Amino acid sequence: GDFERLIHECSKWRHKGIHAFAFQEHNLHPAREENLKRICKAREFTLNVSFAAGDQIGDTAGVHWGGTLILTDDKTLKVNKLCLQLSGLTMIQAEWAGEKFHIASIYAPAQGEPRKQFFATHKTALPEDTLAGGDFNVVPDVTLDVQNRNPLAYDNRGIQELTKMMRHASLIDERREQLETEAEPTRITASCSTRLDRWYVPSTGKMGEPLWTYDTTNTFVFKKKQQ
Repeated sequence: GDFERLIHECSKWRHKGIHAFAFQEHNLHPAREENLKRICKAREFTLNVSFAAGDQIGDTAGVHWGGTLILTDDKTLKVNKLCLQLSGLTMIQAEWAGEKFHIASIYAPAQGEPRKQFFATHKTALPEDTLAGGDFNVVPDVTLDVQNRNPLAYDNRGIQELTKMMRHASLIDERREQLETEAEPTRITASCSTRLDRWYVPSTGKMGEPLWTYDTTNTFVFKKKQQ
């Protein structure tokens, strides 16, 4: 299935030095959790996953749209503990070469008001040593990160709350600084391109010392097959 294919793709990135993955909107059912973890262990990965609530009515009743997960390479990283397990926020404490730090996977609501509330509720959730990857459903700057006919009209509700959340943890969108005024969309449609998906990295302490490098790829975007 798609999950097995996902793990297979992750295993191929080991030789590139990628040993941790943060996924959003996996749409997995919580009844599969133990089986999913066994699949990961067979490939020497550790899975920490949070599930979305299931739809209650209609044709999609029982479908769990959303959810976040973190996948770590057992050959390189040790997972010390699962710190947060919420449908839109999974966070672990990991250890590499004796250095402890946190990894967070974040999936913010697509609607404006719930998105604002989500970021406000979790304003103090992230420690300063966190690598936070996510689908934030807002962009840092609509003039740079939205490409459509009218970027200023883009619904970016929640960006102020997200900014406060990241400032509290001293995390920065370093990729935006590297890009300067260039565009690098991660979500592309016929009418609008946006940089909704990104990493926030520490700006202080030992985790703030590295110069992080970034690469945008659609390897892990699974699309429904056309009938």
